[in-house]
Amino acid sequence: MPSHQISSKYTETKLAAGCAVDDKIDVFEDWMDGWLLRHAHALTDEVYVFRKDAGFAVLMLTTAYFEPIESYHTGRSSERHSKEFFRKGFLRVFSDLPETLRQHGYPAADGLAADIADEMYSHLRCGLFHEGGTKHKLLIREDNATLGFMLEKTTGDVGSIVVDPRRFLTDVQSHLRAYVAQLRDPSQVDPRQRFEAFFDQRISWSHQTVEPPPARGA
Repeated sequence: MPSHQISSKYTETKLAAGCAVDDKIDVFEDWMDGWLLRHAHALTDEVYVFRKDAGFAVLMLTTAYFEPIESYHTGRSSERHSKEFFRKGFLRVFSDLPETLRQHGYPAADGLAADIADEMYSHLRCGLFHEGGTKHKLLIREDNATLGFMLEKTTGDVGSIVVDPRRFLTDVQSHLRAYVAQLRDPSQVDPRQRFEAFFDQRISWSHQTVEPPPARGA
């Protein structure tokens, strides 16, 4: 039977029964980088003719990162807990957000950071994936910071959020590199076990591999 791609670099032989966890880490990294983030980077390249209009496409590719990365960190599926996992994954990537808020004098910084993550879930993630565009609170522009926001003067709720797509992508990519480096360290037993638990759940060794239909002309 001819082989087929399971990521941009690897075929299904990479994940033969009994393969090492390092093989799974290779495939995971290639899923995230080769099938998502690399293409987001291409959209931000100055040689791309439509670069100035690519911000929403960059965000759609990068926003797909947060929910699954929490599943890999915890070893559990996000099914029926999408918003919770997105929030936690977002705050893993932007782990300095609560401290930044504290430094700027915002009270209850941890709660405000969680509120910002929830608004990102609603106005960025759900807007893009369900409605084809961000909702009204989310604005994009080239800026001097990845994220910015304003609070409603009367309620104190998050009123608007500004995102720089290129910086946003850079921060996600940095998190992926750091996480993969952690996973490749054999001393990181618990993170590697949780990663493998969710990876194996995704691949589902208990089910027969679905064979692709023959290629046209074969």
